[in-house]
Amino acid sequence: GMAYYDNRPELPSPSARQLRDRQAQRRRRGLLTLAIVLVLTAGLGVGGWWMFQGRFTETPSFADLSQDAALALAAESGLTVDFDEDYSETVGVGQVIRTNPVAGAPILRGGTVIAYLSKGPERYEMPDVIGMTADEAEAALEENHLALGEVITSYHDTARSGTVFHSSVEPGERVKPQTKVNLSVSQGPAPVEVISFKGKPFEQAKTHYEEAGLTVEIAGEKHHKTIPAGAVISSKPGKGEVPRGGTISFTLSKGPVMVKVPYVKYMSVEEASKVLKQAGFKVKVSQIANFLGLVAYTDPGSGKEAPEGSTVTIYIT
Repeated sequence: GMAYYDNRPELPSPSARQLRDRQAQRRRRGLLTLAIVLVLTAGLGVGGWWMFQGRFTETPSFADLSQDAALALAAESGLTVDFDEDYSETVGVGQVIRTNPVAGAPILRGGTVIAYLSKGPERYEMPDVIGMTADEAEAALEENHLALGEVITSYHDTARSGTVFHSSVEPGERVKPQTKVNLSVSQGPAPVEVISFKGKPFEQAKTHYEEAGLTVEIAGEKHHKTIPAGAVISSKPGKGEVPRGGTISFTLSKGPVMVKVPYVKYMSVEEASKVLKQAGFKVKVSQIANFLGLVAYTDPGSGKEAPEGSTVTIYIT
């Protein structure tokens, strides 16, 4: 039969060497890509590290350093330091209490640390509030960062009523902020208690009340059967209290009214008693004999002055 001829050109089959070359080329390309990827990744890593950590350093501790020492430490650490002030109960004046950022916290390289220097303990001076009203004193305390404690009112001989005469913290003393200060406020002098001087010499009453701070007056004088002349019968007011600086007035005795004993000699007991009683006397009868029944004499004797209301004794014979 007929032979079949394939008239396509014959493709040369690749040699083993060409295959090897091709594989090597492919490998090289792969390695290069890997190398680029690695370099890029590393670059990103460094960039990332620089972005997130490398730009930062740790804030050193400035605690208790002086301003000069803090400046030196900042310079050494490649940082800038700014200063502010604050009170401290424990850190000495002019030394660093704390910083912002705090020690150990991250800070940008070349960044600024704020260091707070101690002004010492926070203390305020107690103002002199003596003589002020309670409201004025409270305002003065608040202005000095202090607080009003208790307000006690009491009598005071010299401090004007409504004014402060004592504070629990001495004026000029330096104390912690919001220290509570108690105030004593005057109610003025204590009132004077009225006591009775009835029957006692007026001079005694006058001395007592003038020393207590009252004005003493004499309202009048009148006779009194039992209270001697110059002694006190009564006072106005008679009881209770008088405000200091007030007035107390007295009625004084002129002593009893003196009456002449009437002449009753030779009168009967009945008649003599009547006459003496009309004159304002009390009568006492004393029997010396019992044959006439008439008055022999009297005691006090007739014509003598005796206090009205006193007793006249008649002696009967």
